[in-house]
Amino acid sequence: DVVLCSTAQGSPLLGENAAARIAQLIIFDAVFAAVARRDLKAAERNLAATMGAVAGKRRGA
Repeated sequence: DVVLCSTAQGSPLLGENAAARIAQLIIFDAVFAAVARRDLKAAERNLAATMGAVAGKRRGA
């Protein structure tokens, strides 16, 4: 297991919780992109399978 920590200063418009979540999403996106680049074809297959699995649960579907 790996622990990744993030810090973010809140602003009057955004707030501390939202700033922390955005920082965590940026870290998650970077890790996801790095892992996906290792095997791009497998990542594409997995994303397609995930999109197919949740297609009926999306709003407006």
